[in-house]
Amino acid sequence: MKIEAASMAAGAQNYGFIDVLRGVAAGLVIVFHAMHVGGRTDFPADGIWRFFDYGWVGVNIFLLISGLVITLSVFRHIDRQPQAFRWPFALARLARIVPLYLLTGVVFLVVVRPPWLGGPLAELLVQVGSHLAFVHNLQPHTHGSIDGPNWSIALEMQFYLLMVLIAPWLAWRAGAIHLAGALLLAVLFRYATTQLAPANDTFTQFIYATQLPGVIDHFALGMALAFALSPAHRSALGRLRAGWLAFASWTALSAAVLAFAAFLLVRFGYWENAWMVTFIPSVLAAGFMALLAAAIAFPLGDQPAFRPLRYLGEISYGLYLWHMPVILFTRLYAPGLRGMPFLAAVFGLTLLLAAISWHLFERPLSQDLRRRVAQAGRRGKMQLASPQSP
Repeated sequence: MKIEAASMAAGAQNYGFIDVLRGVAAGLVIVFHAMHVGGRTDFPADGIWRFFDYGWVGVNIFLLISGLVITLSVFRHIDRQPQAFRWPFALARLARIVPLYLLTGVVFLVVVRPPWLGGPLAELLVQVGSHLAFVHNLQPHTHGSIDGPNWSIALEMQFYLLMVLIAPWLAWRAGAIHLAGALLLAVLFRYATTQLAPANDTFTQFIYATQLPGVIDHFALGMALAFALSPAHRSALGRLRAGWLAFASWTALSAAVLAFAAFLLVRFGYWENAWMVTFIPSVLAAGFMALLAAAIAFPLGDQPAFRPLRYLGEISYGLYLWHMPVILFTRLYAPGLRGMPFLAAVFGLTLLLAAISWHLFERPLSQDLRRRVAQAGRRGKMQLASPQSP
């Protein structure tokens, strides 16, 4: 899988149907949390609602997409500035992640948890400090304490840091053996969590099993797709090129793997079974990798008919960060809303806030920073090209 950065950059395209998957992933997480935080007994026990009991897999989908997209992004930066790619890449990631992360965190504290602001200062500093440092996902005391789902944002930031450090090595040395090593590392780490976590303490086990390197298999499989999209891998690229045969093949593979994972989950449970904790995330990751490949190969992904679904993917970061404050706010100030009315209110308000923050806050900041980074990159290239004074 050895490859030059320029080849990776050449393989980076806009695959519109991936945004549809982002929107689906966000929707799964929203319904899952609305059902279980808002009151599971207010929804039917069977049918489609049983499927949404596993809506947490939306996070698994996001991790696969991150592995793909961030790999393509970091190598585009390497292609533009081989010797100075780290700072522009880091700035671009910070501009995309941090502003809304901070805004939703502040809103959560002020609107949903105002007593915290008047509580012990030391505790507030620990909570806020761990979230600002993106390490709150690493211990039970701070995990999920401010806008619960953003534990995965800290995980993403840690992955970005890893990519900044190892990207040049990946460009020249990454191969199938390293992918296999990443999968094995994830499996061994998750198994270790089943042995070391306190008995019957599923929350602690969940925390450690879903951090790096416990989910490195998800990132690695997404990265493998990014490498397969490079022109340097023409055989793999042929299987990912848009077309109905490739789309149908990847979809069938994804359906088979995910159906097998669903059977195992229903038959054996999850956190109560050490072997499920150890292996089922990798099975899910393989199934979602095939689904992501199907999205890449889908020949109509950029058609206008899918624009509304792609839009949900564009604002999916806002959907993800806003939905828990909305759920808790609605429970607090409209306790009479239950079941479907509650879910409809959560979806409507979350969609509204995500759209507003995208158009008025996230996109303007991100575009401005990208413009500044591009200008700085052009100036740097001009300085390198200019004659040096004696």
